[in-house]
Amino acid sequence: MELQKSVGEMNANLQSMKGSIESTKTKVDDLVGWKHKILGGAAALAAVIAALSFVLGKASEYIVIKQPTLQVTSTPAPSSK
Repeated sequence: MELQKSVGEMNANLQSMKGSIESTKTKVDDLVGWKHKILGGAAALAAVIAALSFVLGKASEYIVIKQPTLQVTSTPAPSSK
């Protein structure tokens, strides 16, 4: 009788462990999915930044910003008489 009881307890423990393993596997799969989403988003963001940098770099060749020049006018010195 004791042997049958022990085997029953071992089967119950084994089923509990299988459930825990499946739960852990599901959680790990979810984490892997999130990792792929994050890496994909980072790659897309890098592509957008590279494209914007290229466009701004090319645009800067065509746009010239001139600095205003400072014109100094001379005034006659007051004469002392």
